[in-house]
Amino acid sequence: KTKIYKLFPVNSISNLEEFVKYTFGEIAEKRVKLYREYLSIRDEKYLTWAIYNVLHWQQSTPLRNTLHIHGDVDHVFPIKHIKNCISITNGTHAMIIYKAKLVRQIIVDSF
Repeated sequence: KTKIYKLFPVNSISNLEEFVKYTFGEIAEKRVKLYREYLSIRDEKYLTWAIYNVLHWQQSTPLRNTLHIHGDVDHVFPIKHIKNCISITNGTHAMIIYKAKLVRQIIVDSF
């Protein structure tokens, strides 16, 4: 294991707005406001902890009584690695923002 993830500059997320605008242009500027709210937790210690725990996840059996809703185009956690979930068509990692009504309805219908 290389532990290369430790080289990721988590403090760069604090400049997410500029990064998105520079990388994706003016067209993405509208989405920056939503991402700003979605990624409101930018504390460097928290992000370091989160990255470590995602990369070292050891859950071998699914948790009981858990509803797993997952986007089929999530590039952060690709669906090809996910089992037993409710798949959202064209759902990305940020689908909680763009498909909130659908996610809510799935949760309501599940109980």
